[in-house]
Amino acid sequence: NSIPVVHIDSISSSEFRRKFHLGNIPCLVQGLDCKEFHSISCSWTSNGVISKNWFIDFVGEETIVPVRKQGVGAVDEEGRAQECEIVYAPLKQWLSSTNPEPGLYLKDWHLVKEIQKGRTMCSTDQELYQVPDIFERDILNSFLTRVTDGDYKFTYWGPAGSYTPRHSD
Repeated sequence: NSIPVVHIDSISSSEFRRKFHLGNIPCLVQGLDCKEFHSISCSWTSNGVISKNWFIDFVGEETIVPVRKQGVGAVDEEGRAQECEIVYAPLKQWLSSTNPEPGLYLKDWHLVKEIQKGRTMCSTDQELYQVPDIFERDILNSFLTRVTDGDYKFTYWGPAGSYTPRHSD
């Protein structure tokens, strides 16, 4: 009863769809750390350090961000995520906290939407990230962007050691 582990480079999108997506089978996908996110991350990091100025320039220091505090027992008995305490704060405040309180992180932040609100990301108009081929058929996000003003492109950002526990929504 263990959860299968799949490396992004070892499975085609059609095989992923057949093995996992169609049967609603959970799996852990590894290898997403650099390949899809490398080009844009070069714009906002230098030698592995986040450039706070990039976020101020391209997102805006007064942009309101959702700061969450990870709760104890972050999932219920059925594995669903429990709501955690949230505080909305200006991005400038988040960026100025060099050592945030343990357990504080940005969760469910719509960074892509913030950038699309008329701000230009960069002179080359790079996408924030490329959706990996195995997730190209994101039915929920394509529906939401067509029918509502919402999206399912969330950004999570926290200090080293912060995380969102494995869960189902």
